[in-house]
Amino acid sequence: MDYKNYADVITEKSFASKVDDPVELHILKKTVQQFLNNVRSSKQKKALGKILQAMQWFTDEEVFKVIKSKLLYQFYEDYNILKIKDKSDKSSSNYYIRRLINHGVKSDLEVINFNGIRTIDKEKYLVIVDDFIGTGDTIIDFIKSYYDEYKIAIVFHTISEEGYVRFLDLESKGKIKIIGNLHNIVYSYRDVIKDDYVMNFVKKVANSNTNPKYMLGYKKQGLLVTFNGKCPNNNLDLIWSNDILFNGYSWTPVLGRKIAYQRIFFVKYEVIKKHGRLLKSLFNEYQDVLNDIRQLKICLCVHVGYDSINELIDICGYDTRQEIDIDLEFLITSKFLLLNNETLFIKNYDIEAGISNMFNHVIIKEKAKLGYMKNKSNRDVVRMYRP
Repeated sequence: MDYKNYADVITEKSFASKVDDPVELHILKKTVQQFLNNVRSSKQKKALGKILQAMQWFTDEEVFKVIKSKLLYQFYEDYNILKIKDKSDKSSSNYYIRRLINHGVKSDLEVINFNGIRTIDKEKYLVIVDDFIGTGDTIIDFIKSYYDEYKIAIVFHTISEEGYVRFLDLESKGKIKIIGNLHNIVYSYRDVIKDDYVMNFVKKVANSNTNPKYMLGYKKQGLLVTFNGKCPNNNLDLIWSNDILFNGYSWTPVLGRKIAYQRIFFVKYEVIKKHGRLLKSLFNEYQDVLNDIRQLKICLCVHVGYDSINELIDICGYDTRQEIDIDLEFLITSKFLLLNNETLFIKNYDIEAGISNMFNHVIIKEKAKLGYMKNKSNRDVVRMYRP
């Protein structure tokens, strides 16, 4: 079997309808190929292919449209939106809330956090917006603490079967309202995959996970769902985990845990390895303020959402944690980066703009290679997006 072609076929069948950008689809095909290369036998490669074909892929736009329509057309009560995460948190919940504000569904004044919960009108509903694909523990603990005082509703696009059953129980007792898309209940791989060989193979890979907490995914949920290439940790571990050591080799996941697959690929392969000259060119502009090109690589990784220091050590070329800590301290002290609640953000807008330009350059160049910019030469494209 031609496994490169098999990877292309699997990608087309599983994800092509959800990925509009040709470069992203091209990159996804490469990552699927790398994913299949984790195993040698054709039977195991086909098992991985079946797992990918069973995955549900939702775009951010799909999710937001459902949440927005549910609030506008199916929820007729007066309500405030409850922000369950810290302001700086990059969670899906905060993302949807920001978009609801931007689209005029609610104003800033109608979005409250836990600190303001005691000041609101108790006749209004507290609405919690999220995807709810986990076990529901955090939200249910909150609901149980407040449902005697407040009217609570949850609005969702996707929800795990386990979470849905638990929320239904609360709704049946008159404690909450549930408003969501029941067509998008997310099930465990155990309910979706009926092939005994694939099931046994999944367990074999899970037993190779060096982090027992995430064997088969958080709390062994084993879900098969992704949001624009990002993969929550209650998904099947072989999809997203970097902690698997299978047959003595490090496992290459197909999707990112907190970062979409295409961004991981851009950082590791397209920008740092394949387009190293471009990175050096950008570094030359900041040589008077940056001491080492690895500091720029840190900024690059933070720009796309990396927050694991261990991953930064590997990608940016450091040998020890002590080495990278020195540069992180320099970048924070020099106000290139901001550290907030253990999450790094770029604070220097000039560098962020330069990095964005560099990404645009890579994307446009790849599109040109794929024949999607036939009206412009590669030279013109490079000139247009030179940082």
